[in-house]
Amino acid sequence: MTATHQSRSTQRPQRWLPLGPETWRIDLLRIVLRISAALGVIVYVPSVYFANESGMTSVVVLDTAAIAAILGLSYAVSLPARLRAICTCLVFYLLGAGLLIAIGAISQIYLFGFSVLATLLLSMRWGLATAALNAATMLAIGYLGRAAPEMVVPRWTFDYAGWTVITANFAMVNVSLVVAMGAVIAALETALARANDARDLLRIAGLTARLGGWRIDVARQHLVWSDEVCEIHGLPADRQPTVDEALAYYSPEWREIISGAVARCSREGTPFDLEAVIVTAKGTPLWVRAIGNPHCNDRGVVTHVHGSIQDITPQKLAEARHAKLEAQFLQAQKMETIGNFAGGVAHDFNNLMTVVLSYAELLAEELEPGDPMRVDLGEIRSAGLRATGLTRQLLAFSRRQVLQPKVVELGEIVAGMENMLRRLIGEDVELATSCAAQLGKVLVDPGQIEQVIMNLAVNARDAMPQGGMLTIETKAVALDEPFAAEHAGIHPGTHVMLAVSDTGTGIDKATQARMFEPFFTTKERGKGTGLGLATVFGIVQQSGGTIWVYSEPGKGTTFKLYFPVAEHAEPPRASVAPAARATLHGTETILLVEDEEAVRTLIRTILTKYGYNVLAAQNVGDAFLLCDQHPAKIDLLLTDVVMPRMSGRQLAERLSPIRPDMKVLYMSGYTDDAVVRHGVLEATLAFIQKPITPEPLARKIRAVLDASG
Repeated sequence: MTATHQSRSTQRPQRWLPLGPETWRIDLLRIVLRISAALGVIVYVPSVYFANESGMTSVVVLDTAAIAAILGLSYAVSLPARLRAICTCLVFYLLGAGLLIAIGAISQIYLFGFSVLATLLLSMRWGLATAALNAATMLAIGYLGRAAPEMVVPRWTFDYAGWTVITANFAMVNVSLVVAMGAVIAALETALARANDARDLLRIAGLTARLGGWRIDVARQHLVWSDEVCEIHGLPADRQPTVDEALAYYSPEWREIISGAVARCSREGTPFDLEAVIVTAKGTPLWVRAIGNPHCNDRGVVTHVHGSIQDITPQKLAEARHAKLEAQFLQAQKMETIGNFAGGVAHDFNNLMTVVLSYAELLAEELEPGDPMRVDLGEIRSAGLRATGLTRQLLAFSRRQVLQPKVVELGEIVAGMENMLRRLIGEDVELATSCAAQLGKVLVDPGQIEQVIMNLAVNARDAMPQGGMLTIETKAVALDEPFAAEHAGIHPGTHVMLAVSDTGTGIDKATQARMFEPFFTTKERGKGTGLGLATVFGIVQQSGGTIWVYSEPGKGTTFKLYFPVAEHAEPPRASVAPAARATLHGTETILLVEDEEAVRTLIRTILTKYGYNVLAAQNVGDAFLLCDQHPAKIDLLLTDVVMPRMSGRQLAERLSPIRPDMKVLYMSGYTDDAVVRHGVLEATLAFIQKPITPEPLARKIRAVLDASG
């Protein structure tokens, strides 16, 4: 395309004897020399003939020398222009002075020409200097008696005074002509300078805005482009395409639209303002804004179509980035909303499952070992545990589960999972791992990261039913500002990337938009819960990382997980040794605070069964009242984390001055309170996750009570 367009483009039309705005003096010198040489040759022959017939040998010599000098200066283009201008002016001076002696008054024309050319080719100062030189020359010739007889006025008696008057008249006309011409030139140069400044500023604005103008002569179908339009199209400034060639730069899907708009504007005078794609002479696609307006004559006929073309590629790229970020933001809002809903459901469901599982376990303990009812209770318990597993996945998605973070190297986690992953994906899928050395460490829950890798590996296996390649890679990456600007949730800096890639069927854009939503699945009914990727999303987000997917149908899929490098080691965790079975009972006093009545009643029943003295409070007000009225020691506060009006953490802090020796155990179906910072439990706080069953609760209480401090 480049060669075709450039070869068919035409240069700007050249005018005969052109004068350039910037080089008009040089161009004028060239014109003067051309005309003088051409006309001088024509005049030379008869002039020399008549001079020779009249015996005026000096005139023959002067004419011959003058025409030779003019011809020489015409071809001496290597000489500096100013020197050629001075020499040209001197030719006219010498010719005028010589003919003043040889012929007479008519030779004054050459002296006038000497001053005019000096003013035009050099400056007004040079013109005034030549006027003075002309006057001095005339005085010298007259006083020396060398003037031709024709120069003497017939009715005057020749004397010095008379010749001085003649010279003064000549000088007056000469100076007036020079001053008038100099003033005109000065005014024109001032206007030209202003026009040049305006043009330069306009060009700067055009270059800055990537904006240029164009014009079409409707009758001749002649197109003119500004330099900026040429530059936008990748053409030199001296190239001008035809109308058809200009339309050929537009991509095929836009060419007909632009052509029709130009035709309607030419025929009907309909303006247009369109955005389209061109392919430049260098093969680069660009978005441009093309504007066209008609110009009509006095009869209302469209004679010209003119307008502008602007490169709007940067704006289009910015709009695309903005749309991408807006879509990411809306997706994040949607996921946050779904997460809040899922977390609330999981919390309430955990309370229900606490009651179901605990009463099933309590009932089973009352039955004889061979009682057939134990089988039914076992089924109830199994179903409850499966429901609890789904709840944990919902909590993972909503980022409200309790994590136990450690500073680890992701490469070590991947290496430790290799054997298990090979068994998981089967023999048809080849596993390749690439873990870079000296990775930065990250603060994550190793167990949860293993869950993430396993979920992604299972998804990859299912996407490769005929086998393929599963690649797991870790490496350190430095994410810069531009990357962070295009990926919502990412902050610039050093990260560790975990990439899981497969050669499977790939994922289309519509599926990618919903793939992290809970219960969304593309698998057959009954073959997936739709919580695998939702769990991955929640764990990564809760761990302070971000996840991005890159996939096309038929080209495989890559999940990239970015975790910020940990700046500090994780805080030491309080270690509570598990209590032995024989020490689960106790006689201590426990203040129980739980706003859910069924759960409160159940936990009081469990604790009473294990021998504890239980003070049960429905809300924080009752807790303050019981704590104030109970005369004896309260050994443990067992409180829910999320309650109306005041959180469990705030309650414990308020009761601490009253009961400084009272220990605290927190419980919750999810942990989005002050006791958890970004879903990560503080190292010094004891916590038990709902749903609660009798024995784990008894063990945890016994461990907290028996712990030192």
